[in-house]
Amino acid sequence: MGLTLLKQAETIPRQRAAARARTASLERWLTVLTRDELLALVREQIAGDRELRRRLELRAATAHGDLDTVGQRILALVDPRPFARYGYVEYADSASYARQVAEAANALRTLTADGQATQAVSLAEQAIEALGKTYEEIDDSDGVVGQGAGRWPPLTWTRAGPPARTRSSWPSGWSATCSGTETM
Repeated sequence: MGLTLLKQAETIPRQRAAARARTASLERWLTVLTRDELLALVREQIAGDRELRRRLELRAATAHGDLDTVGQRILALVDPRPFARYGYVEYADSASYARQVAEAANALRTLTADGQATQAVSLAEQAIEALGKTYEEIDDSDGVVGQGAGRWPPLTWTRAGPPARTRSSWPSGWSATCSGTETM
């Protein structure tokens, strides 16, 4: 790999410059689109990309405080079945699955920031239990799924119990320890 890199050392700056130019061109194009053109573009993309659609549905539900939909979307995001072609999530698919787990974490963080930490705790428990049931069927050799789940927000359980608690029903290595502050 090092020899290949040395052979291509002269082309790397050009490739980086070309990538920056493509990004700038895309930014310029997006900037001049009208609101309706942008909406049409987003609708076109979500029609063909189920993962993007799920992420945007979750963001919309979180923004509107639709806790039922948020809960359904979070559980759908941590469900590994769409990635499990042979009954388990292969190494090659674990990064895509981890992005979904991280998106679920972002939704929980948004709920927490919006003063809905109690609901976020309940949803986090459900999501961790769902993930825990199938975690052994995921090739998480790089730890990317665990990192995504690790982004779930720390919360205080002021009404629910002591400042820290774990569930013995979760598999080893998975627990929810909550700390920080919660507004009620």
